[in-house]
Amino acid sequence: MQQTPEEEAKTGPGQSAQPLYEYPAPTASQATPPQQGESQSPSVDMAPEEEKYKQPGTISEQDGSVVAAPNEDRPAQEISAEDIRSGLVYPPPPSFYAQMPEPTSVEREPTPPSRPEETPWSTFPPVPARGNPGPQGPQQFRGGQQFAPVPPFAPGLPVRRRANKWVWLSLAIFGVIALVSCGLCTWTASSVMAPVVLQTTGSLTTINNYYTAIQSRNYDEAFSYIEPKGHLQGLTREQFIAEAKARDARYGQVLSFTPRTNQVSAQPSAQGLSNLKVTFDVTRSKLKYAVTLTVEKVGNQYKIVDYQQI
Repeated sequence: MQQTPEEEAKTGPGQSAQPLYEYPAPTASQATPPQQGESQSPSVDMAPEEEKYKQPGTISEQDGSVVAAPNEDRPAQEISAEDIRSGLVYPPPPSFYAQMPEPTSVEREPTPPSRPEETPWSTFPPVPARGNPGPQGPQQFRGGQQFAPVPPFAPGLPVRRRANKWVWLSLAIFGVIALVSCGLCTWTASSVMAPVVLQTTGSLTTINNYYTAIQSRNYDEAFSYIEPKGHLQGLTREQFIAEAKARDARYGQVLSFTPRTNQVSAQPSAQGLSNLKVTFDVTRSKLKYAVTLTVEKVGNQYKIVDYQQI
């Protein structure tokens, strides 16, 4: 089928246009009824021709198909309504529009609100998201009430905590009392224990020097650590040396002497600790015994003022 210049300009060169179904005008035999006296061909002979060239665009009563008009490109054939809907047949015949059902009204779904609905007890508009400066001017909400615009961010005032002065004052007083108590305890312990420690140390030093001199048989030096008192009252140097020699000859030389630290006792007096008693374990070559010595501070030195035996 040849195209007109207008159709070729629309479709473009080299492209064939979709064939259109034409509706030819009825023939003279179909449009003009026969005159009187004219012979009319039997209807039996016309039936096939009428069925073949049925008016195009009509829908068949049997299967509901549409008969297309014959043309030189495509013979006459039955076209279904589905071909018309899919676009294979264009333009649709007028009978196709007559058979179309009437359109029904489509209910639109409600559009969701752009912002959440406010609760009935809400008196302020919602705060816009961060970065949104918020609408300007008064806003109108449900019920016709208008409210002033709210700033996008309104920081609250910092909560000021009440300082409990009584708690801090009580803690301060308790700390001062604790420090004073610790200081008093330290001073008392040092004032009481310091003389005992000093006297114990001085007494042990004097006794160690005394037995060291006896062990080396230096009796004169040993007597220098003695200050005769008590039942030793009146003891002279010569008497002490003679007694020390006799004891060495009878029981042997002193080999060792060890203090018993758990048997150290002090006797207090008005001036403080008057004397200190210390027990020593003495070992000679022929005898082992314990001796208790009493040490007292005489002047600036500690002296042995009493003993049971040498």
